[in-house]
Amino acid sequence: MAYGEVQGKTWRSPSIRGLSDSEKLAWSYLLSNQHSNMIGYYLLPLPYMADDLEWPVERAKTSIAALERRGLIAYDHAAQVVFVCKYLKYNRLSSGAREKGALSRLDDLPESPLLVRLSAAVNEWHPQLADLRSYLSNCNPPEPLLGVLAVSLRTPSGDIVIDTDIEPVEEVDTDSDFDKFWQHFKSLGRNDAKVKARKAWDTTLKGRPGASGHKPVEPSVLIEAANHYRMYCEAEKTEPKFVKQPATFLGPDRHWEDWKEKRKPSGNGRGSSVLAPEYQKIQDRLDMAHDPSIYDRGRRG
Repeated sequence: MAYGEVQGKTWRSPSIRGLSDSEKLAWSYLLSNQHSNMIGYYLLPLPYMADDLEWPVERAKTSIAALERRGLIAYDHAAQVVFVCKYLKYNRLSSGAREKGALSRLDDLPESPLLVRLSAAVNEWHPQLADLRSYLSNCNPPEPLLGVLAVSLRTPSGDIVIDTDIEPVEEVDTDSDFDKFWQHFKSLGRNDAKVKARKAWDTTLKGRPGASGHKPVEPSVLIEAANHYRMYCEAEKTEPKFVKQPATFLGPDRHWEDWKEKRKPSGNGRGSSVLAPEYQKIQDRLDMAHDPSIYDRGRRG
């Protein structure tokens, strides 16, 4: 759904005048395309833009670069995220449902240094949006951000424009804590959807603001919970297809909280799925009904 507003004075702006017809069309597209949202910060792979405008990808890339040089937008080629610099100045964002919608959309986007730019825009033009400001302040910018800003350009208005001529550096996962967490699921045969798991990991660690949110969590707590879960699954001989996905284990239902303490295996070793505590009690009663000796052994123990 398109949210952008194009004001009449736009076409008299010094930032717009002098652009080619293609670049002016690209600017209108960035304000109104179906991938955009209410904050002017969204995922836009260049092939999507090229397909919508019926252009070659190279033409889309050239137009993006021209708009960046004018300070109108910033584009992160690694994350494929676009930020419309003054979108929030002209498109008001109210608290309530709209703010919650913005938070939801941010959760679906990859990490990018451009979050720093978005945070500055929200602080300047929407200081009343406490939850959104808190969320963005807790988004730790990736380490490469410092190197990017060192070679950034500034427009006459003072806006920072990230230089897209820099070759993107291949991302290397150096997060040893996440790797320790991941290894527990890998050993259980659940080592797919790593990108989704990493995103859930980051969200769980930094917490979420608001009444329905949660406080930040230490990495060691999640690693230990994964360790307890792995040991239980191994003792139960749980089949890989019944093991929780790492992203599911982390959130939003926060299953990891059920595994902060070590849990004693049932001893059945049937290779079935691991049951939640309330259902495990029911299963234990069923097991006892089929094999009364389980009850006798429990009393003697």
